[in-house]
Amino acid sequence: IIYKNKTIKIKKPPKVSIIIPTINNIDMLFKCVDSLLEKSIYKNIEILIADTGSSEENLDKIKNKYTQEFIKIIEYDYYHFAEINNDVVNNHVSSDTELLLFSNNDVELINDAISEMVNLWSKNKKRCGTVGARLHFEDNTLQHAGMFIFGRKDGENINLGLTHHGHRSPYTYPFDNMIGTIGNTAAFVLISKSLFKDVGMFNEDYMECLEDVELNLACALKGKLNCFAGNAVGYHYESITRKTDGKLNPQDWQKLVGYIKSSPKLTNLIKIIN
Repeated sequence: IIYKNKTIKIKKPPKVSIIIPTINNIDMLFKCVDSLLEKSIYKNIEILIADTGSSEENLDKIKNKYTQEFIKIIEYDYYHFAEINNDVVNNHVSSDTELLLFSNNDVELINDAISEMVNLWSKNKKRCGTVGARLHFEDNTLQHAGMFIFGRKDGENINLGLTHHGHRSPYTYPFDNMIGTIGNTAAFVLISKSLFKDVGMFNEDYMECLEDVELNLACALKGKLNCFAGNAVGYHYESITRKTDGKLNPQDWQKLVGYIKSSPKLTNLIKIIN
């Protein structure tokens, strides 16, 4: 995988709270957290591991491995993506946190992605919504390089679709930053804590997925531009913990479609294709 390998120095780096929901798959979690610690030179962070029901043995292994003061383990007895992440933000992130970084436990950084993302946010601070990273599948094809919503005409109706730029393509050339993409996957996404709360956080009415898409669109409705950091790079071993087949929950999809069609501003973002 090709990317620009440069050292980024940020004056007065804002504090970033990294939130990682997880359950039992500790080898994958360790790969994720260790990559955050080893690949990034960005030090003003805290890591909040939201364990959603691991066995006592695995939970002990997590606690024994990560004893640093800036790493916290928070225990839950259930899993719901939106509810867990919202609760961590409301009750466990530090008061001086300025930026939130939501991360799946099946993400492994390749480079100093955190500095790349924070740097892009800092340069567009007043107008920035979410900031996403370039994520690759294990076979190095693209998983995510920003997302977009499209529509296909069916008579008088328009059927909506959602995809990621370059999904499953083999391209490995460096990607430029994008200012104004539709949005970014919450597998690894940065957003200011104040904006996250201002747009209502993750919508907890979604059952399995797409609350991250609505979050991006909510930022757009606030006049913010979602950004993609093309040289913030990692692997995303997609849905390993949840063991899903990648199919969208139909009820969640209809909820998102209703949200988009309820706003003329959002419908104007749709790219109509033949």
